[in-house]
Amino acid sequence: AHKSKERRKGGTLEAEFGVMAHQGEVRALAFLSPEGYLVSGGADHSIKVWIVATSSVVRVLSGHTGGINALRILPPSEGRYARRAQAARGEAAAADSGPHLLSCSDDGSVKDWH
Repeated sequence: AHKSKERRKGGTLEAEFGVMAHQGEVRALAFLSPEGYLVSGGADHSIKVWIVATSSVVRVLSGHTGGINALRILPPSEGRYARRAQAARGEAAAADSGPHLLSCSDDGSVKDWH
């Protein structure tokens, strides 16, 4: 099992090899198991997708204009709720394959990253 010596220091989360997670505070975390992904959201308005086994960032999501407050990973079976919310806002809905990542931000928006 991967053991990380993560610690809070000066508003940032550092892994044992010194990778800076975000500029400013890490404000939200979500874990996708068994795939082994960790998703972090920061005060810097970004969301990062990490591979836990290697502590490497594989994707950076941007689009919020405020700090990230919450993250939630929905399995494909619950993705229909995210699609309904998108349709209610007049947005194009994503196809129903794979999990959905929902994020909430200080800018007042909720986004569905699929």
